[in-house]
Amino acid sequence: MESVIEVLEREGFKVKLNNSKVIVKLDGLANPVTISKDHADNRYKVGTNDWGMSLGAFLLLIFGLQGFGESGGDSLINALVFGGAAWLFVAVILTELKSAKLRTLVDRLNGEANT
Repeated sequence: MESVIEVLEREGFKVKLNNSKVIVKLDGLANPVTISKDHADNRYKVGTNDWGMSLGAFLLLIFGLQGFGESGGDSLINALVFGGAAWLFVAVILTELKSAKLRTLVDRLNGEANT
């Protein structure tokens, strides 16, 4: 994992080692991304936890829309819940966009490790 940290730091990523995972902090509203070693495949895996964030955003969206329907659209709480859902969706999209370069680097490292 030390070689992964060195390569990522050289490319300008903010990284730290936590247990056996490398945590990469992307800029802006993007969520942190983890890189772990799959010893069975001898490959590095990128984890974004986007499925959990997307599920949470979807649930907030449903609750917000339900609240708008019940209150006639004039509730501040429903607007905040709906805004929270939108913020989570934006964070998921930004994480995917900003992790593209990281995924390319990890794919390159996987190619070097398997040769």
